[in-house]
Parts: sequence; structure tokens; C-alpha cells
Amino acid sequence: CPPSHPLWLWTLDFKVDITALLLLLAGVSVFVWRIDLPKNVVFDEVLSNSYINFYIRGQMSLDTEPPLGKMILAAVAYCNGYDGQSVLTAKVGQEYSTTTIPYITLRLVTALCGACLPALVYAICLQVGLYPMASALAGTFLLLDTALLTQSRHYMLDSMMLLPALLAVYCTLRLGLDKTRPFCRAWFTNVILAGVFLGIAVSIKYTGFLTLLLVGAVTLHDIWYKLADKTQSLISLVIQAVLRLQSVSSIPLTIYLLSFYVHFAVLPMSGPHDHILPEVIKATLVGSKLPANQNMYNHLFEVAYGTQVTLKQANRSMDDLLRYRPGNRDGRELTREQCQCWLHSHEDVYPVSYDDGRNSSQQEQVTCYPFMDSNNWWIVKKPDR
Repeated sequence: CPPSHPLWLWTLDFKVDITALLLLLAGVSVFVWRIDLPKNVVFDEVLSNSYINFYIRGQMSLDTEPPLGKMILAAVAYCNGYDGQSVLTAKVGQEYSTTTIPYITLRLVTALCGACLPALVYAICLQVGLYPMASALAGTFLLLDTALLTQSRHYMLDSMMLLPALLAVYCTLRLGLDKTRPFCRAWFTNVILAGVFLGIAVSIKYTGFLTLLLVGAVTLHDIWYKLADKTQSLISLVIQAVLRLQSVSSIPLTIYLLSFYVHFAVLPMSGPHDHILPEVIKATLVGSKLPANQNMYNHLFEVAYGTQVTLKQANRSMDDLLRYRPGNRDGRELTREQCQCWLHSHEDVYPVSYDDGRNSSQQEQVTCYPFMDSNNWWIVKKPDR
């Protein structure tokens, strides 16, 4: 931001770093070359494909990682015409020729993310004060890193997380001492982009949180040393500190929460992960096995001690239908509608022993009863009373 340019005047100063350009071109050549090989499913591509299918079908799913990276891959597959119906039955090693998965396009996305890393590492090394030759050597070492190359050539989340993480580090370093004049256009751009890239990294993989800690430490370091800068007023330093701390906290948190908002918005259907969802969320899913799921969300209440309740099973599969046949004299199996099952207890106790030699607790019987009965009612009490 040259002082002669007012804030509202947009100018374009175009410079090309030949070393960075060569590293970028070399990265694209190395990471993308023969990206179609192997033509078989590799490692976590199985897991990635299952979540791509969930997103395209709109089925609710949960994972140990945030959803943004998987949503990006699903969007790429959807734009490539994939319908989400191919299931990798043979798992690792299955040939992609037996599926309609656009694996080359998906691998290309992650490969391009990895291809940008050598040039980006070179730029970061320049920012921390290394000589151009040493910076180029660092970028070259990363270019020849076979572990990074292998991960990037398969559609997994690692390279997708590393790219925004390193971009956040680069933007933060650009804000260091004597690199950018405070409150100019370039300064605001770097502050905002640092937060945006941090949010993207954390929303793809939780290991991006380590980058958040690094950027936060660098930010506090810069703020501490700028306190000795007598050319800036205390008010200016306080405003810089507030804006920069907000960029590494509020912006990443907003992007992280927004990714989950989109995640739940695009997955309205019941899916295979329903059993680990809270009842409040499960009741809102289309196709949920919960009874009256369309209205259940509005009828969930907190239960106080002393409340009388009935407990009814709500997620029994067709294979587990009860075979209880009172009144069903023709011996037919009960249907799902007839198979309502309440937790039931009565004064009868379990026998001392069974015919097969097993012993019992001889306590009151607690069973699953398919009809409404006064013994289906339970009172919620504190454990110590």
C-alpha cells in the first residue's frame, strides 16, 4: 500500500517470482502426472466415497472430521454427473471400472492442492527471512516428498487441509513487522484472508487447529513487539490487536459453524448413522424410524423427577419384529404397526433356574410388552431415593 494511493483507489501491481512459478509448474507436473493410476481403490478413498454418496443422496451422516472437505468432494463429484449410487463393495483394491465414480476428477482436486504447496513453502520461507536459495531448496524438498505426493494423488482430506493452513500462515507472516503498513488495503486483505483460510483448514480436518494455534502465537508475538514501535499511537496498536485477534477467532469460528449449518441443511434424509444422533435431530429427518417423526420434534420435553412415563421402542428393524402372538390365533407374524413394544414390569419374578440349567436373578420380570397396560408406567426417581 504505497502512501500516495488512497484507500479507495484500486491498483494492480503485477510481479512474477520466477522461482515460485517454476515450483508451481513442477508441482503440477509431478502431482498430476498419470493421476488415473492406480485404477483401483486406495486406502481411505473407500471412506471418502461413502461420504460422497451420503451427501449426493442427502442422507444424514457423521464423521470424526468436520464436513467441509467431504462436501467439496461431493460437490465436485455431483458436478461431474455422479449420482451417488456406486458402493465400493470390495473396499480397498476394487477396480474403478466397475463403478461410475469420477475418481480421476476427485484425485485431480486433491493433487492440485498438493501441487501448490512447494511454491507456497518457498514464499513462506522468504517471509521469515531466509535467503532465496534456501527458500527454493525448501520448496524443492517438499516437491520431492513422496509421502505428500502419495497422499495428494488420492482423494483424501490431507492436502485439502494443508493448502488453506499454509495460506493462513503466509497471510499472517505478511502482517509482520515492517512488511505491510497498518490499515491499508493490503493489511486488511491479509487480516481477513488469514481468518478465512484458518476457518477453511479447521473445517476440513481438526488437525488444522494446530495451525490456528501457530497463527495465534505469531499474532501475539507481532503485537508484543509492536508495543515498542514509537511511530504508532497506543490507540492504533490496540485497534490492530483487536482486529487481528478477531481474525484468528471470530472468522474461523463462523466458517466452522457455517460448514455444519450447510451439512445439516443438505442432509435431510434418514441415514445409517441415525443411531448415534440425538432424538431431537433424528425426529426431524425424512424417513426416520421414529414414530410420528414429523411432529415428534415439537413434543420433546424435559422430564422431571417424579414424572410417570412409558418407554416405547422406536427403531426396531423388520428382521427384529416381535413374535408375540396373543390373540393372533392363525400364527401370522405381527406387522410393524402391530409390533409396538413398551417396557413392562409386573410382580411375577424370574424362575430360580431354567430348563437348560441357567440360573436367574429371581427379581421382578422386566420385559417388552406389545400392548398398553398399567404395568407399562414407570416413575422417574433419583438413584439415591
